[in-house]
Amino acid sequence: MAAFHGFLQAAEPAAGPKIPEIKNATVEMQASRRYLNLPSTNCGPIHVGKLYVEGELRRVFEIRLADGKPDWWAPLDISFWKGKSIMVEIDRLSSDSKALSHVDQTDEPKTPKNLHHERFRQRFHYSAPYGFELDVEGGVYFKGEYHLFYLGSSTCTTQGAGVWAHTVSRDLVHWKDLDTSFPMQGMHDMWSGTVVIDWNNTSGLGKNGTPPIVLFYTKPDFTPPVVIRYKKPGPNFDKRGGLQFLMYSTDGGLTMNDYPGNPIVPAITESMPLAGPNRDPKVFWYEPTKLWYMIVYVALPGSTGPDGKPDAQHNTFRFLSSPNLRDWKLTDSYVTDFSECPDFYELPVDGNPNNKKWVITDGGGSYKVGSFDGIRFTPETPKLRNISGIYYAGQTFNDLPKEDGRRIKMMWMLALAPDMPFSQCVSIPMVQSLYTTPEGIRLASWPAKELEQLRMSNPVTLKDRPLREGEDLLEGVDREGVDIELNLDLLNSKGFDLVVQGMPIHYDVRAKELSCKTEKPYTDAWRMRVEPEDGRISLRVISDVSTLEIFAQKGKALMAVPNLTTPWSKPRLGLRSTGGELKVRSLNVYSMRSIWDKEK
Repeated sequence: MAAFHGFLQAAEPAAGPKIPEIKNATVEMQASRRYLNLPSTNCGPIHVGKLYVEGELRRVFEIRLADGKPDWWAPLDISFWKGKSIMVEIDRLSSDSKALSHVDQTDEPKTPKNLHHERFRQRFHYSAPYGFELDVEGGVYFKGEYHLFYLGSSTCTTQGAGVWAHTVSRDLVHWKDLDTSFPMQGMHDMWSGTVVIDWNNTSGLGKNGTPPIVLFYTKPDFTPPVVIRYKKPGPNFDKRGGLQFLMYSTDGGLTMNDYPGNPIVPAITESMPLAGPNRDPKVFWYEPTKLWYMIVYVALPGSTGPDGKPDAQHNTFRFLSSPNLRDWKLTDSYVTDFSECPDFYELPVDGNPNNKKWVITDGGGSYKVGSFDGIRFTPETPKLRNISGIYYAGQTFNDLPKEDGRRIKMMWMLALAPDMPFSQCVSIPMVQSLYTTPEGIRLASWPAKELEQLRMSNPVTLKDRPLREGEDLLEGVDREGVDIELNLDLLNSKGFDLVVQGMPIHYDVRAKELSCKTEKPYTDAWRMRVEPEDGRISLRVISDVSTLEIFAQKGKALMAVPNLTTPWSKPRLGLRSTGGELKVRSLNVYSMRSIWDKEK
């Protein structure tokens, strides 16, 4: 039974209305179940909450606390402290608030009946059941399942203190959330990292012949823990320190164990004094040297830049090596000009297994292609980028079967969901590939074939059709949630508009630019350069409830765009020339099933 602590009442004035006092409030109880459920609302002020265990601060979080009927229940995992006394403190509550009197405990989260079928829930993009979803932490393929991990906040739909979450799929499309406990979430925030399978048990953490799943993450070096308010970063926003930690599982990811030797990598002393960014470890196995490697984002003290102006921070990716995932040695190898969330992997060039190159990327999708010899990465291209729009902080899956042969990436993606108990989503799975151009090797991304199983069997299909100015080949077609394939010859056209869910995707032939303009509150035009090939343009457009993903020229350029034009804008679909005539070689418009209607 919860013990609710109210406020001391001030003496009421002789005249005039009573003004509630604004102070902190607390609720105390003994931890007896797995989840502490906090009543939450989708609007209202954001409060900072603190969780104390036996009088010691263990968690800091943000929440919009509901005073009346909650819009949803925010779960806090308290399974780490069963039988112990806990106290929740919420800042800036009015003295007449009864919000904390509704806090209770359950063994399962208190999910709504319409979970995964809310108005703005993405239909075929994975999204967290509640709270704010953030960086994709990569994943692994293990015993027939794709394990995807991501960072987020389970108590608020805005970005705040970080926790990890875990979901699995057998087909990269239908996902099942796991109630995996991450023990160190009970001690501090968890920032981004990666996951590997230690097949040869080099770490010694395996059990009964089962290789461990090993997680690496950054523990923010805050004393005491604080909530970072990202909308208005302070002067030390880019000077946050971090230590690299390890967790592991011996039961296929159902239970996580803290490694007693943490931290496995202390702060790299070259970084900014005391508080330099050290974060986002990426770990991979390199077979020729039989060693593990870790790449960590490290900010070094700045120097004078090429323009003669001082550069306050010098961003690098630093390489470390280890024989066993536990003992790490800093190497003299590093890559410059990258910031946050590294990924590093090898791909065949033009599909040739005898010609492979390594790709290094950062959170924003910038990349370099080059060679790796087990000591250092040697770039062979300048810093490039084929991604535009609202993609960020993605990683590729490790340990896919050799017979699969693909490198599959998923990214965090902005998905607007007003007045919903969730926010953001994960991109569709994308296959990475390298191809040769006269300027050098480049990176492409293309939707994984597994997505096609969601296509319904009655597509709108056109082939070899001329399109003149003033005509609309999709007039009267009204579909939501679509996967569109379009191939056309530009001929003498000045451009075209492909309207998807009320949003015109415009191509300008002269500028060689594809752009679209979202409705309020996001009114900026989103654009990317798209080069015609033999006078032709090919597009793949995947449209969900509030997002568009656009792949041009077989994934040589891609862009994700927020869209809140639905369900009000008309027409839903359209295809028009914006000057002159062009030829539609082929057009297929597939309606898509929801992944939540029949989970596998």
